[in-house]
Amino acid sequence: MNPVIAIVGRPNVGKSSLFNRIIGRRKALVNEIAGLTRDRLYGDFLWGKKPLTVIDTGGYHFDDSDRFLDEIKSQVHIAIDSADVIVFLTDSQVAVTSEERSIAKILHKSGKPVVLAINKVDNPNSINDESIFYSGYQTLGFKNFVNISCSHGLNINTLLDKAVALLPKRALKGKPKTDSSLKIAVIGKPNVGKSSLVNALLKEKRVIVSDVPGTTRDSIDTFFEVDGKRFTLIDTAGIKKAKEEKNVAELLSILSAIRSIDRADVALVVLDGEEGVTKQDQRIASLAEEKRCACIIILNKWDTVEKETGTLEEYSDFIRKKLRFLHYAVILPISAKTGDRIQTIVPEIQQIQERYKTEFPAAELRDILNSAQQRYPAGQIKGKPIRVSNLEQIDSSPPVFRVTVNEIEEFPTNYLRYLENQIRERYELDGVPLKFNLSLKRKQWAQH
Repeated sequence: MNPVIAIVGRPNVGKSSLFNRIIGRRKALVNEIAGLTRDRLYGDFLWGKKPLTVIDTGGYHFDDSDRFLDEIKSQVHIAIDSADVIVFLTDSQVAVTSEERSIAKILHKSGKPVVLAINKVDNPNSINDESIFYSGYQTLGFKNFVNISCSHGLNINTLLDKAVALLPKRALKGKPKTDSSLKIAVIGKPNVGKSSLVNALLKEKRVIVSDVPGTTRDSIDTFFEVDGKRFTLIDTAGIKKAKEEKNVAELLSILSAIRSIDRADVALVVLDGEEGVTKQDQRIASLAEEKRCACIIILNKWDTVEKETGTLEEYSDFIRKKLRFLHYAVILPISAKTGDRIQTIVPEIQQIQERYKTEFPAAELRDILNSAQQRYPAGQIKGKPIRVSNLEQIDSSPPVFRVTVNEIEEFPTNYLRYLENQIRERYELDGVPLKFNLSLKRKQWAQH
C-alpha cells in the first residue's frame, strides 16, 4: 500500500485546491464556498519515484448548526488514523482560530508527524518570509512549516519534500501500486440510496449516509479486492435537473459526477423502487450509455415494494421500456438499507468484467454475419443491394466491431441492431455494451 498523506484544516483554507495541485488534476471540488468536501477523497501520485496517496478531508469545525458535523469529524479522524504524515493547512490571511488550536491538539495527540502549511502567501518575494509563521502560527506547536500558495502553485514542491522526509521507514517499504482496477461508478439522482449502497458493499461506513438529497458532493473513490481482483468504487453526487440547480455547490457536484462516469468501466444506475423510472432517471442512465459503460440497473428499496407473483418481471419490463437504450443492462433488485440481495452485486460485476474484455474469434464472427444475412438481408438503396462484406472486432473493453459495407450514409441503423442481437444470441453479454463502426468497402462489387 502507498504511503498516505492526509490534508486537514478548518473550512475554506484551500484543502481541495492543495489536493488538486498535488494529484495534478481537478478531482476535488474547488470554489469559494466553505464546506464543499464532506467525505474523504483519495488520490494517487508519484513524487520522484515514490508512489504516494493523498487524502482530502472535510473542513473540521464546531458549528452545531451543521447537521453533518459529527459525520465530518468522524471522517477527518479516520483520515488522520490512516495517514503516515499530516499536512495541517491554515490561511495566512486569518489569525489563528480557536478551531485551529483544537485541531492542533488532536494532531499532537495522534502522534503522527505534521507539516504546518500556511496557505495564501501569494507574493513570491515574501514566500520564505518567516514573519507569517512567527506572527502566531508558532503557538500551534509544530516545528515543520512552510508558507505556500495553492492558487499560484508556490512552494508546493517544498511542502511535499518536507512531508516525504517525515514518512516513517515502514511506510516506504512495499511495491509501487498500479491502478489496474475495474472502475465502478455509482450514479443516480439524489436520495435514491447511492451512499448506502456503497457502505453496504464495503461493509464499513466509508461515506456519510443521510436522507438529505445531495449529501455526497464529491466523487469518492474506494479500492477493494475480491478473489484477487481489484475494483475501484466511485460514489458520485446525486444528479439533478439543470433547472433545479440553485447554487454553485450543486452544479459542481453534477460536473464531478459526470467526470466520474467518464472514467468508469461499469455504471451502477441506482433507481428508487418506490418511484419507478422518472425522466431524471432516464437522463442519468443515458450518460452511462453515451460513455459506453457496462451497466447494472440497481432497483433499490425493493423491500418497500408490495409484491405478488410476477412483480419483478413486471418491474423489469417497465424499466426496459423506459430505458430502451440500456437494453443490455442487468437489473438487480436490492435493499441497501436491509442488505437484501446485496451479495448478488459483486459476483455480477465480476462476470461483467470478464464479458467486458471478450475477444471474439474472427471465424465465429464471419459465421454469425453469413447466417444473419441469409436469414435477413440488409435490403436495397435506390434499387441496389446493400452488402455487408465483413464483421470484425477492432477493440475490447467494451467490444467494438467494424462493419464493412458498400453504403454508409444510408445504411439502415436497424440492421446494426439486428447484427448486435445475433452476436448476443451467440455469446453471454448481459451488462456489456457493443459498439459498431461502419467502414466503406472501396472496391467495386462488380469485380467479384
